[in-house]
Formats: sequence, C-alpha cells, structure tokens
Amino acid sequence: MVGHKRSLIKKFFSPELCLEIERIIMKPISNNVKGEQLGELIKERTNGMVYRIGTGTNRIGMFVDGGYVVKVALDKDGKIDNRREFRYSKILQPHVIKVYECDPEGLLAISEYVCCLSISEFQKYQVSMRNILSDISEKFLIGDVGINSKNYANWGRRTNGELCMLDFAYIYAISYRTFECTCNRHSILHYDENYVNLICPTCRRKFTFGQIRKRISKKQQEEEIGDLTELGYVLHSPEEEVELRVEAEPELMEAQKQEEKKESKRKPYAEELKRRRKLRRRINEDE
Repeated sequence: MVGHKRSLIKKFFSPELCLEIERIIMKPISNNVKGEQLGELIKERTNGMVYRIGTGTNRIGMFVDGGYVVKVALDKDGKIDNRREFRYSKILQPHVIKVYECDPEGLLAISEYVCCLSISEFQKYQVSMRNILSDISEKFLIGDVGINSKNYANWGRRTNGELCMLDFAYIYAISYRTFECTCNRHSILHYDENYVNLICPTCRRKFTFGQIRKRISKKQQEEEIGDLTELGYVLHSPEEEVELRVEAEPELMEAQKQEEKKESKRKPYAEELKRRRKLRRRINEDE
C-alpha cells in the first residue's frame, strides 16, 4: 500500500540552515543565548514562517506551518530529548503530544501544537493528571510532569478537551535497575502522591527525579532509544509517496490487532466445526 507523506523539516530546514544551527549549539555560551540566536536565525531564514514561542532547558519551541511546533535542540541533551519523545509518542497516546517527525540525530522534532494550561487550569485538572500519571507509571518512570506549580507549563489541553503532556522527554523504561533503592536491591522506588519525588518502601528515603536520572548512562539511553528510522520513514524531499509499513502506522497497526482478535475468535469455532464433521463421518462409517 502506498501513501503520501510530507516533511516539515525538509520544507523549512535546508541542509545549510541545519549546519548553521549546529554551529550555534556548539558555541561555549549559555542555552538562553543560544535560544535567542537560533530564534532570530531561523525566523530570518524562513521569512518569518517559523518563529519562537518558548525556551526550555535544552530546547526551544517554534511555531511552524499554522498548527505545528518544531523543537530545536540547544545541546546534546536536547537532541536526546527530541529522539526520546519521538520514540515514545505513539506508545503514550493520548496522554502526550503527538510527535510526527524527528531527524535521526535529534536536532529537530515536529509535534502537534497544544496550548499550555494556565495556573488555574492546572489546579482544576489535577485529578485527571493523577489518573494519567498513574497509567503511565505502570510501565515508565517519567519526570518533570508531576503535580506541582513549577510543572504547570508542561501540561496542556487539546481543542477537544483532552489533557496531555507537552514535554515528556524524561521518560525511561522501569526495567532499569537504577530505580531500585541502595538500601535493598529488591526495594523498587515508587512515586509520592503527586508524582514529584520517588520513595523507597523499605527505608522511606526520598529521591528527586534528577538524582535517579543521573544513574542512567548515555550508553543506556542510546540503547533504549535505538534506531529511529525503524519507527517511521526516511524522506528526502518535502513530499513523497512511500510504501506504508504497519509498524509505522498506528491506524494500520490497530486494524491488524482487531483482525487478529477476530481471527482468534473464529479459530475455536472452525476447530469445533471440523471436529463435529469428523465425528459425523465416524458415525456414518459405523452405520
């Protein structure tokens, strides 16, 4: 099956512009200054069609093409953040923003645009946030989205009213042994009620997410993120016709799952029908 795909990265970010961005992020200056320089550069090179809307710790967010956001890495950690969000976006739907595109190195990532919550909205929807965090925490450890005032800008609402996380780069598979307490290798750390700190159930020691994150090496992160090209399509121009792959298409994957469920239900019936036919043949032979 062939499908039409487009790339906003290819449309707005030429190889020359990407090289200029790389030169800026390699400068020995603060990320705030890098963000200002990158915002001005990209806005100028795209004739004002891509412009900055906010600056984070390791990335800047820029509005693009009337309804999308491009997250531009400010350093190596920002590149890892972009790749990590692309890796887990489909798995965590609808609780996080949709990340549609990411270059293999993580310099740029395209996501849906969702308005962040106000302080009052953040206070209003905390029960729903806890439900979302509870669901995600069964499989992942995630930081900087817990329920406290400094994280309110990391949450937003889609136009249909759905709550979602706008920044979920600090997410890790709970299979890591780093989430065990040092007091006992069998004591798995768990969140407090607001999903801000982690607590040991044995010694009751409290850990910040930052303390736990430091235990994870760059090598471990690379192994977890893996090859992003396996999750999507490698485009060479702003628009292309490509052969669709089930693993890269959530809709096709869901349709395949539904078909497999139907088949699993049909199989016992078919086997029972076959068994009855054999039984009839034996009865006829006996007669």
